[in-house]
This record gives sequence, structure tokens and C-alpha cells, in this order.
Amino acid sequence: MTTLWIFGTLAALTILALIGKNRSDIQAMEAALHKAQTERLIYRELAAAKQTDAEDLGTKAIQDERMRIARDLHDSVSQSLFGMVYSLNGCLKLIDEQPGIVAEELRHVLDAAENARADIRQVVFDIWPHELTASQFTLDLQKYLSDVTPDNTIETTFDITGDFSRLRPQSRRTLYRVCQEALNNINQHAAAKNASVCIDVLSEAVRMVIRDDGKGFSVDKAVPQAATSDHFGVRGMQSRVAELGGTCEIFSRTDLGTTIVVDLPVDR
Repeated sequence: MTTLWIFGTLAALTILALIGKNRSDIQAMEAALHKAQTERLIYRELAAAKQTDAEDLGTKAIQDERMRIARDLHDSVSQSLFGMVYSLNGCLKLIDEQPGIVAEELRHVLDAAENARADIRQVVFDIWPHELTASQFTLDLQKYLSDVTPDNTIETTFDITGDFSRLRPQSRRTLYRVCQEALNNINQHAAAKNASVCIDVLSEAVRMVIRDDGKGFSVDKAVPQAATSDHFGVRGMQSRVAELGGTCEIFSRTDLGTTIVVDLPVDR
């Protein structure tokens, strides 16, 4: 009887020990499972946060691209269309009395329309020739001026010093668009007789100075108005330059003309 009791006690103790061990294992497994679930939850939250950040960046990229397209359309196609409309209005007035002059002017309008078509392709595909040299820069702007001012009332000079080829294609494009917008403003608003474009490429930076001898304007009034309107002229110029880490300053006084100074860093 005593022997049976001893064996029964030992068996009971063994079972209790096994139950205790199993409980420890179960607790350990539960702890490991809880840890794994927590880690999965944290991973999902991090993944969701990354996805949100990516979507935010994507949204910003889309907005930036829309602004770029809007600026490019204004700075290129819009200005070309303005020149064509100006010329066509003149043709309507002269078509009965001077058909020969009208025919010649219409050929210029046709060329301008072809340029506008090419500009649209550049805007859509963001294509800009890497081989845009200093001479091509000048020739393109002179042609643009002949389109928007067919009567050549503004005498414009260009002077480029330094190694223009050191500039990145994006920097050349920015200088071109800013200069194009400035020349268009001179043509439309300045009532100037003379204008000049000077570009100086230095070791660390490039400076472009655009001057005219027109009627000038109040910078204190014009620039804030441009910043709060849908007009891309002044605001577009300054925004383009700022995106490349540069500055675009405008100096003007009534009857004393206007000067625009653009400084851009030169990447080595």
C-alpha cells in the first residue's frame, strides 16, 4: 500500500512537472506570437507611412510638373501666338490696300506657327538641345524678337562672355526662357528703343543682365501683384531661377528703364 502510494505520488509530481513545463512552453509561445504580431503591426504601419510619403512626393512631383508645363506653355507657345495674332491683325488692316506686304507677312506668320508647333513638342517631351551653344542662344532669341516685333522697333544687342558650354542644359534653358520673357515684356510694356542682354560665365556662377531704356515701372507694386495673380511673367522668371538655386532681381524706375539681374551657380 505504501509502495503504491509512493508510486502514485511520484506519478502525480511528474504530471505536475510536465504540466508546469508545458505551461512555460505555452507562455513562451504566446509571448513569441505576441511579439511577432506586434512586429507585423509595426511593419504594416511603417509600410503605410512610406506609402503615404511616396504618394505625397508623387503628388508634389505632379504639381511641380504641371507648373513647369504651364510656365513653358506661357513662355514659349503663348508668346509665339501673341506675335502671330499681332501680325494677323496688321494683315487684316492692309489686305485690301497692300496685298503684297500682307503675303510677305503671312509667310512670317507661317514660320512662327511652325516654331510654335515645335515649342509644343518641346514642352510635352521636355526636349531641349544639349548642343545649345552661345551663338545658337543668340540666334534663337533674335529670331524670336523678329517674330514678336516684325517692325524691328527695338534695337537689341547680345554679349556672351566666358565658357557657355560649361552650363548645364537646364541652366541654359532657364536663362533662355527668362530672357525670352523679359524681351517679350520689353516689347509689350516698356516702349523702349534699346535693349541689351549680357551673359558672363565665371568659375562659380553665371550672371545674365537684361537692360532696356523704356518707361520703367514700380517694382514694389508690380512684383507683389504678380505673386498673387495667375500671371506667370515676373513670378515665372523668379521661380525658374530659384529652382536652380539662383536669384532673379528686378530694378526699375519710372522713365529710367528696367534692369533684370539673374545669378545662377555653375556646377563643376
